[in-house]
Amino acid sequence: MKLTEALISGPCPFCHRKGGHVTADFDGTSNDAAQPMLLHTLPYCREFSEMSGDEFVQAVIDRKHLQ
Repeated sequence: MKLTEALISGPCPFCHRKGGHVTADFDGTSNDAAQPMLLHTLPYCREFSEMSGDEFVQAVIDRKHLQ
């Protein structure tokens, strides 16, 4: 059983009021290098531009966008 989808996409929890959108590509299907990527529509929100992908995901898990 596959626990995650290869691509998960939705509104950025840190800038959803401005229309930002993030895509988590876990198996690299959206790029030639086949590396996992976290993508954000332009312009990036401050949180996305200041955090690594891992930090961004952890901040969402920790629900920091609700604080």
